[in-house]
Amino acid sequence: MNGFVLPSLRKVMFWLFIIMVASLLIGILIAVVDNHPCGQGFLPGGEERKGSWADVSVPSGPARQVKIDLDISSGDISLSGDETPGMVNGRVICSHEKNPPHLTSTVVDGVGKIGIERPSGIVYDILPGKEDWNLTLNRTLPAELRVSINKGDILLNTSDTCLNSVYLESGAGDIVLNESRWSGRRQSVHIESGVGDITALFPEQSRVSVTLDKGIGNNNLFGFDEYKSGYTHHASVRDAPKIDLTISQGIGNVTLRTVP
Repeated sequence: MNGFVLPSLRKVMFWLFIIMVASLLIGILIAVVDNHPCGQGFLPGGEERKGSWADVSVPSGPARQVKIDLDISSGDISLSGDETPGMVNGRVICSHEKNPPHLTSTVVDGVGKIGIERPSGIVYDILPGKEDWNLTLNRTLPAELRVSINKGDILLNTSDTCLNSVYLESGAGDIVLNESRWSGRRQSVHIESGVGDITALFPEQSRVSVTLDKGIGNNNLFGFDEYKSGYTHHASVRDAPKIDLTISQGIGNVTLRTVP
């Protein structure tokens, strides 16, 4: 007759030891995350009503150009340009401390690279982070910008920036691209949006070409003419800036407007 057999003392001690080690590792992990409310690579911050905040300051060093790659879980992001002394300055507010972003930066052969890295694994996948970013870019450094956000709004004001390439990706949320005071020579912009409205403002004295691939929603045009699979705007001056915009959108309205 088979019955219940008690495990040996050695097996009991072994599994107790495994449980103790696992608990210790989890405790260390939580302590490390809690000590870095907005992850690694940020200046010391503090607490406010919306969450923990930290300042962002990336010195330019020997960089002659910069590539910025921001991968945001959820939240809002606002970017603009000014006379900031480094490549990027600003502030981030994190309301989910268990999945903090990690800011990384390097300069190799005169090219500065700024990116967001996140912890990976099943625990972090079920604990999405939420951040509010307010960043300023150096107005003199030629820059490439890539922003990817799962859920949240993007506001990009290209005035006082040297952005020559922009890629904006949003799963759900509104995107506002304000190019009305951009004074560069040529720029390429690509926007991918799942659900949300897209608004793009351009200088009246600029040459704009828009390629649009969308699903459901209205197109609101001010100063644009329909051309093939998109829209164009022509300037009356010869040396006007050239902007190429490609939009891929699922659901939402698109507004294109020129500003004097």
